[in-house]
Amino acid sequence: MTKTKTKQRLFIFTVSILSGFFLSSVDYFATPKFNIFLQADSFNSQSAKNINTKPYDYELVNGKDKIIHLKPSAGKIVPLKIKNTGKMSWNINLKSSKNITPIAPGKTLNLNENIPSRAIAGFYTETITPAVADSKWTNNNTIDLGVIVDGDFEKSYQFELQNPALLSLMNKVTKQITLKIKNTGTATWFNHGRFPIVLKAADKFAAADFKPNDNSWLADDIIATMKEPEIEPGQIATFNFNMTAPAMIADYEFKFNLAIKDGYAFKDPIVLGISVITKKVALTFDDGYGDIGAFLDILNVQNIRGTFFMLGDAAEKNPDGMRRIVNEGHLLANHSYGHPDFRTLNDDQIRWQLNQTREYMKNITGKDIYPYFRYPYGAMNDRTNTILHEEGWIYFNWTQDTLDWHYHENTDAGRKHIYYAAISNPPDTSIVLMHTMSKSTVAVLPDIIQWYRDHGYAFITVDQL
Repeated sequence: MTKTKTKQRLFIFTVSILSGFFLSSVDYFATPKFNIFLQADSFNSQSAKNINTKPYDYELVNGKDKIIHLKPSAGKIVPLKIKNTGKMSWNINLKSSKNITPIAPGKTLNLNENIPSRAIAGFYTETITPAVADSKWTNNNTIDLGVIVDGDFEKSYQFELQNPALLSLMNKVTKQITLKIKNTGTATWFNHGRFPIVLKAADKFAAADFKPNDNSWLADDIIATMKEPEIEPGQIATFNFNMTAPAMIADYEFKFNLAIKDGYAFKDPIVLGISVITKKVALTFDDGYGDIGAFLDILNVQNIRGTFFMLGDAAEKNPDGMRRIVNEGHLLANHSYGHPDFRTLNDDQIRWQLNQTREYMKNITGKDIYPYFRYPYGAMNDRTNTILHEEGWIYFNWTQDTLDWHYHENTDAGRKHIYYAAISNPPDTSIVLMHTMSKSTVAVLPDIIQWYRDHGYAFITVDQL
């Protein structure tokens, strides 16, 4: 399959450094070897980004807002006028002349650029970077030209929604939503350049009912851009955004368009069913031993954020698991360092258990887990509660105890016990206790989620209680 990517290209000219001294003169579009050297040595290096390029500033005088239409695999010659807005003269050795042509500050350089076309219809950005021959790039900016390859856009831009098409939201509560959308077309998707892929509200007036107050939407109708830089055909794109449910308890339809910003809306809208409700459930997972990734995979497919009360000892053995919890938007919280009965510890030992776990989690994830905590065994008394209050920690117990720590392996008896314990007479605000060590819990978790979803519960993390 032909891959469609934005293309980095450059033209090269020589500049006068001191009167009477010139860098070696070369034609623009110098040898391929020289181009590769510049791209590897300068464009991708941190030092190149930090050099002072002000003497060689420039701007595109014509065509920067013009969209170039091409036929598949058929390029076009495009005239460009590049203005020298820096303080140094450019000394150009063009292919059409044997003499060096000076371009003084304020003057323009006329070029005829051969813009190549891709074989696949789509929206692209042609990136051109002027460079000094045998030296560095003239400027850390680039010239971006919008290119549209004409053809069957419906075939090029197809997609499949990977998430469930139904969400439960608490009325007047803002929640982070993650949509996973698979590229089933033939063109590559980009989140940069002239034509980024965006999620766009099909009706921006209806969308105003769901728009959060935190300005996380890019505009009234643009909800989010794609998280990944590029998504090839067959890959899955991620869109993260916040949504605030209306005050009225009801069922809603929210329609999105997957679109090229300012260019093209994909044919079929994405329709999300949204049930705005008052009941809520927090799915909580303790300890951190076992296959954390299996739990995260299920939660992410179901578009649910869980609360993970993790031990410092378990985090030390599985730091990647802790980082994944944070990176995928779940709530990481404190469950002590070594799972002691806090009633048996003196005051200093209690503080050490709290602070050691907090510092370790912060070091490995960059996230401060303060102030959310759960007692090991749920064991507490007035003295332990006083210390937590003095230190500012907020502790959470549970309403539904699955006792899944009895069932490390995946068994029929374990699955049945955990399921019925999780769903038996939950209150309108429910907290389900589970453990990451239980393979039976992994197996039955989708069924638990479905039961709460069927009974009108919104899924929250404990910080939303």
